Amino acid sequence: MAVSSVLLATFLSLAPQGPEGSAAQPILAPAEQKSLRDKALKLIETRTAYDLAPEKARDKANRDYQKAKEAFQKEWEGRIEKKGNLLKSLPDLQAIFANSFTYERRSGTDMIKKEDAKPKDGLPEYSVMVPKAYKNDVPMRSLLVVPGRVSEKDGWVEGRDHYAQTWDGSASSKDSIFHVAQIDKTIALDDLPVAGREGEEEKEVARIGSLLLGFGETKRNFNLDRGRVFLDCGKESSAFGLRLATHFPDLFAGVILRWPVFQEDLRLGSIAGLPVLLVATAETKDAAAKLKDSLDKLQAGSCTVMDATGAYPFRDGTAEIEKWMADKQRRLMRPQIVVEPNDDRFKKAFWAVIGRMDPLAALPRDMRPRLEVSADRATNRITVKSRGVENFALWLNDSLVDLDKEYTVVVNDKAFTQKSTRDFGRMFDQMLVKFDGDFLFPVLFECNVPAETKAPATGGEGKQ
Repeated sequence: MAVSSVLLATFLSLAPQGPEGSAAQPILAPAEQKSLRDKALKLIETRTAYDLAPEKARDKANRDYQKAKEAFQKEWEGRIEKKGNLLKSLPDLQAIFANSFTYERRSGTDMIKKEDAKPKDGLPEYSVMVPKAYKNDVPMRSLLVVPGRVSEKDGWVEGRDHYAQTWDGSASSKDSIFHVAQIDKTIALDDLPVAGREGEEEKEVARIGSLLLGFGETKRNFNLDRGRVFLDCGKESSAFGLRLATHFPDLFAGVILRWPVFQEDLRLGSIAGLPVLLVATAETKDAAAKLKDSLDKLQAGSCTVMDATGAYPFRDGTAEIEKWMADKQRRLMRPQIVVEPNDDRFKKAFWAVIGRMDPLAALPRDMRPRLEVSADRATNRITVKSRGVENFALWLNDSLVDLDKEYTVVVNDKAFTQKSTRDFGRMFDQMLVKFDGDFLFPVLFECNVPAETKAPATGGEGKQ
């Protein structure tokens, strides 16, 4: 199956994120937040229309956008004058911009429907189940589901069949959107790529595209709760699901692996603290034990092992899986981050981004590039440990450091002070690029790693 690299790149720029609670108190009253939110909805709607407008319609689209922009700016600046700098108040930013994208009205049916492949668009086949309770203006929890493979000859279980064997009729089918991928039988998901080997990059692009290209369509068509997106993988897709999470660690609130596989060469540091549920059978209990040990060493308690109930794909265990999912929420603004790339192209995690780095193929596993970042607001200090990294960037807001003051950045034990100016335009544009009203960072800090500090970072491989 042909997969468009351009489409894949587009989806990756739209990876969803999610909000995190803050101890800070809002400075606006609820009615003031709502008034600004209403104008933000119009601002984003007209900006999106302008960005997508054909040439002959751009003038009108621009007039609509400028009108919405003027209305928003007038109230935004008025609130700042009376109440203070809103860019420093994360609770207010979240109230104004959360759920800030407009979706067409679409009706749910409680039935799973297959979406045919569109060769002209380069999209894979997939199936979607949208509950009757769905409303286009209310974010809904979602699951990206990857079926198991029957055999190398027969390929993958058909998406609607897999849904019938797992989630159909469950409590979640009434309050969650299910996107079930349909994998081309020529694609083997669990095969671990060998860095630098010819053809490996194309294979990984095809694997990722078989899931995320179609899921991107579902994200654009339906109001998915960015903070409650789960990945559910079956037999011969679970190892890939874990790897996908390391490529895009801020994409999911949690990962469910119905057939866990332990791959020693897969670095797991980027998903430190990500909730992972392993369904263990007699065949997979050893792999599950190794995975749990590895994940819990990164952050204690992040991995849960559930004894399988009944036969694969374990429909009898659905209620237990639902109980595990119930309180899970993606933590975007976590104060500690590790970026341990398993692919030279995917080197972002939450609010940290590796720029130039040493190629993975040229190095043994324990010498490959790694970035560890810790923000301490109490001391207004950011500590960075890096290995094999030439430069990096950090998206910052006032939940991480107090941007009213100078903050200290320590890179491989070399300290310097920094003062940054909050930038509404930068935050707004990046929020649109991410297609996520919760990606609220008004400062981008960029840094070259001092030459004398480029030796391997302290700390063990994959630990924080």
